[in-house]
Amino acid sequence: MPCFNGENNLAITIDSFLSQTYPFIEIFIANDGSTDKSLDVIKKYAESHKNIHYLDLPRGNASKN
Repeated sequence: MPCFNGENNLAITIDSFLSQTYPFIEIFIANDGSTDKSLDVIKKYAESHKNIHYLDLPRGNASKN
C-alpha cells in the first residue's frame, strides 16, 4: 500500500487490514516521502505486528517500485 501524508487515516486503514479473517495476511506499506507523522504511525504498527513491513522511500518513488 503506498502512503503519502496519510497520518489522519493510516491507523484506520491498517486496522481494517488487520481485522481481516485471512490468517496469513502480510501488509506492505511504502511510505512515499511523507512530511507528516505517517512514518511514525507505520513504525508503531510494524513494531507490534510481525506481518507489517514497510519501506521508507523518497517522494515520488512508491509507485515506481
